[in-house]
Amino acid sequence: MNDNPTQLVILKLARGDQENKLLKHEYECYTNELVALQGRYVPFCYGMYNGTVDGIALGCLVLEYCTPEQNQLAVQDEWK
Repeated sequence: MNDNPTQLVILKLARGDQENKLLKHEYECYTNELVALQGRYVPFCYGMYNGTVDGIALGCLVLEYCTPEQNQLAVQDEWK
């Protein structure tokens, strides 16, 4: 039996220089402008990872999996 907690995540993948540039911009938004909102109004960002396979740049942004219901509850709490 595994006692380690698990967390559902979303992986956003990029392939090639242009897609990696866009994904890096999104990551920078999460780690700068949106950092105070993570986990409440926007997904928590676990990081961005880069590599190269056969000379092609690859990127992977790891985000918390959120449902619309979770986001709606956060917004409703603010207005009470």
